[in-house]
Amino acid sequence: MMSAPEESNTFDDKYDDTEAMEPPIHDQLPSLEEVHQKSTLDLPVGSFEERKKARHGSYLWIAIVLPFVVVTVILGTMLLYGVGSASTTTAATTTISTTARPTRPPTVPPTAHVQTRQERIVQCLGRATDAAGFEDAAAVFGDEESPQSRALAWIVDGDSRPGRVEDPGPGECYDRLVQRYALAVLYYAMAELLQYKDTDNWRREFNFLSRKNECEWHEELEYVEAEQVIDYGVACDWQGRVTSIYMPKNRLEGTIPPEIALLSQLKVLNLSENRLSGELPPEMSNLLNLEVFLVAMNDISGTIPDYLNALTKLKKVSLLDNMFEGTLPDLGNLKQLTHLDLSNNMDLEGTIPASWGELGALRGLFLSFN
Repeated sequence: MMSAPEESNTFDDKYDDTEAMEPPIHDQLPSLEEVHQKSTLDLPVGSFEERKKARHGSYLWIAIVLPFVVVTVILGTMLLYGVGSASTTTAATTTISTTARPTRPPTVPPTAHVQTRQERIVQCLGRATDAAGFEDAAAVFGDEESPQSRALAWIVDGDSRPGRVEDPGPGECYDRLVQRYALAVLYYAMAELLQYKDTDNWRREFNFLSRKNECEWHEELEYVEAEQVIDYGVACDWQGRVTSIYMPKNRLEGTIPPEIALLSQLKVLNLSENRLSGELPPEMSNLLNLEVFLVAMNDISGTIPDYLNALTKLKKVSLLDNMFEGTLPDLGNLKQLTHLDLSNNMDLEGTIPASWGELGALRGLFLSFN
């Protein structure tokens, strides 16, 4: 029997040589020890540990900073909303308290009082009248119809420039203001008691209560040598101080107001042949510069005041034809007196004082009809 021919095993022939045959792919992969050894050899020494420590440092920094950030945010939020809540609560409380029950009004702190023009003027006049010895000077402004109140109202509201006096400052007082006020009182005390239609009783106005300076409240008068005046009305010296009031035969009616004493530089006062009444005011004792005092032919009453003896500059005095009564006063100090007329008073009595014998300058003495 013939045996079959042997077939050649090509696969075995091809791969018979085991040494020439390539190992399987999985057999070519490195082992775990080789990988670890290689990775250890490739990395720098200590890099893993350093990165580990860096990560731990970052975590530690975050752990430290983050609480501060959180706390800051919380406090800011509480502060913001806390103020708003407090304001809201306060407003609510205020609203509730004002609506629920009445509350006392808040106490307003006192403020400095700013004086009005009238208050400053009254203060100025008060000091002037107090210095002149007026009794209860402020009371005269209580009566709105008094000459003093009417003069004050004119000074405050009616007076105008150029004659108007500037407003006094706090604590200030101007002589011109006092002087202008005194003349205004004189006008209201003696000018408007007799009225006919729309005119007052004065024959001449002398520019009283006009816009002019009070030293221009007069009319020109021919020079009268005996009286030594040239202005009919008010006259002043070169300093603007009233020195003369000359208004005889002018239908004046009323009383001589005490404010006449505020004209301390007055030298001539001639109010003769009018319709004046009442008594001579005691404040006239301040007229220490008075030289001529003429009030003849009026209806002035009372006793002849003793203070005339203190007005040592008097040269002429005429109380002729009035209603004086009582005894003759001591006038021994009037060394410059040249004329004295007390005649026709009807009720004067007594004897002539011995001191009159010392009046060496006396040239005319008239005491008839007493």
